[in-house]
Amino acid sequence: MSTTIHGRITRLCLLEHERPPPHTEPYPRMPQATLVRDPALHGVTRISHDPSFPRPHVGILGGVHGNERCGIEAIHRLEKAVTDGELAPIAGTWVLIQGNPAAVEEGRRFTRGGADLNRLFDLTFVDELPRERWSPEHERAHVLEPVLSDLDALL
Repeated sequence: MSTTIHGRITRLCLLEHERPPPHTEPYPRMPQATLVRDPALHGVTRISHDPSFPRPHVGILGGVHGNERCGIEAIHRLEKAVTDGELAPIAGTWVLIQGNPAAVEEGRRFTRGGADLNRLFDLTFVDELPRERWSPEHERAHVLEPVLSDLDALL
């Protein structure tokens, strides 16, 4: 029951019979998750309830800029929660992607002499810039392209 005066709730009182019973049943366990780090592509991890890694593939991208650590921290927390059995996808596959691990390691927006990875995902540089002039970010955008284009959604 509540009392309303001039559009504001001034008192809230629940009677005993209005309260839901306490939850006494054990919560269901999280499904066992499969976590696989891509052996050929540093910083890419796939997680699923099914070892066949079914669709939809949902990408979680962090660390595009090496000086922005929150995305990398989120990826590490997700990995830990999965390995600790606290969290697992119930459908589809999560693809955790560390955008620019080299810049993260350096603590810089992009590597020394490099480029802004976020500006390279359109891959226009592939036809415009000789490969010997590519920075680590050019290489990273190029190798991540098949992973990113296979995603059904990207967060």
